[in-house]
Amino acid sequence: MCTTVDYNNGTEECVIALVFSCPGTEEEKSQKLVSGKTGENLDIVLQYLSKKLSSIFHSTDRYDYRITNSSNIVHPNANDSRTQPLNSEIKAENNLNRLYSEIKEYKYVISFGKKAKFAVDSCIEGKKKAPHHIHYRLHLGLQSINRQIKQDINGNEIVAGKNKNERQKNNQIRLEVIKKELLAIIQKESKSA
Repeated sequence: MCTTVDYNNGTEECVIALVFSCPGTEEEKSQKLVSGKTGENLDIVLQYLSKKLSSIFHSTDRYDYRITNSSNIVHPNANDSRTQPLNSEIKAENNLNRLYSEIKEYKYVISFGKKAKFAVDSCIEGKKKAPHHIHYRLHLGLQSINRQIKQDINGNEIVAGKNKNERQKNNQIRLEVIKKELLAIIQKESKSA
């Protein structure tokens, strides 16, 4: 049996839906999306974006936004060691219908990572009414950002941390890169919306 975690509503003022890959064990335990370190990273990014683009990002609290996933099935679970949904799971008609119903009323949808982009593109394809899709290349989980961000905002190599303090400092450095990249993408894309 597959365990699922449903979307987060957000507030009435919200014009943005945030789409991630799928719930994991942290989300399964808490029954809240983007729990754990991914959620902490999202909060830091939202604090920055709400200062820079307050007309779009009305809050610094992640749960004031619509949050959903490309699949609502928890990965990994007892029967499955995958941490990402298969494309066939994402493309299932009932899943695409679910996702579309969760994002269709929003002005913008921001997808984080390849699976989220694939899901959003698949569910809005051919729809007359669809939010403006803004894609950010990375998921905000530690595994993704540690593996893919190798340089700071000035182009200097990020040296692997040897202890907890160094690793936390590196996480902050990587989040600075994410904030800068994401702000530039949203500013560009929101002008064409």
